[in-house]
Amino acid sequence: MRSVMDIFIRVCSAVALASALFLFGIFWFQEGLIFFPEKLAPNHRFQFSEPFDERTIQVADEKIHSLLFRSKENSTKGVILFFHGNAGSLDGWGEVAAETVKRTGWSVWILDYPGYGKSEGAISSEAQLKRIAQEFYEIARKEFGPVVVFGRSIGSGLAVKLAADNQVHALVLETPYSSLVSLAKRLMPWMPSFVVSLVLKYKLRSDLEAQTIQAPVLILHGTSDNVIPLAEATELAKHFPNSTRVQFVTLEGGGHNDLASAKDYWIALSDFLLKVKP
Repeated sequence: MRSVMDIFIRVCSAVALASALFLFGIFWFQEGLIFFPEKLAPNHRFQFSEPFDERTIQVADEKIHSLLFRSKENSTKGVILFFHGNAGSLDGWGEVAAETVKRTGWSVWILDYPGYGKSEGAISSEAQLKRIAQEFYEIARKEFGPVVVFGRSIGSGLAVKLAADNQVHALVLETPYSSLVSLAKRLMPWMPSFVVSLVLKYKLRSDLEAQTIQAPVLILHGTSDNVIPLAEATELAKHFPNSTRVQFVTLEGGGHNDLASAKDYWIALSDFLLKVKP
């Protein structure tokens, strides 16, 4: 007959093995857990409410596809460089850019990440995404002058990194997180913090990057966001060094994907951009 200790050891071993397999799965397959791209055919034809140009930029070994919406009102004075969320493609996000042009009068340049839309390759690392973001920023700065960096959801981490490393004109963050580490801890509170940091390849530590940003900042977040809780944005706001240059707009009842349906959203965004207009 097996002893109690023998059974205990076997149970512990089984739990340890299951846990190891679970963590292994998270580590090796986390791109599939974080990113949800929509692939488009190379000959896909876009249709939007505002005129646009398709632009493809070579970054390292990958061709990154983007859409440029030029505003008639502000065609020669600056551009909004837009980093979208973790799902879809420019077939959907392009309409978000078009609406932003129409509502604010600013030109908008929006790109698809590797493996999204018509962009080549696949997302493989945080460094890869940051390298692509920096390349687009440098081109935008040379071509348009002042650059307002706009990051939505997963894109907020890239936007914060750009603002930390460059003298951006202004920074807009919609439904941002403090870091993906912090967000993962909220989603998996039972997992030890050091394990989360060890397993997560995509950390996007906006909380650390924000500490050197001097540009004006607008944060937009809803009180009912069940994907990235409002507490994440609240925590992030604490890390900017100059609180007087941070405008935090909370939209009552706003979720993760519906903030633009609120009138106050466009009022806040338009007023902010008017204040920072070159």
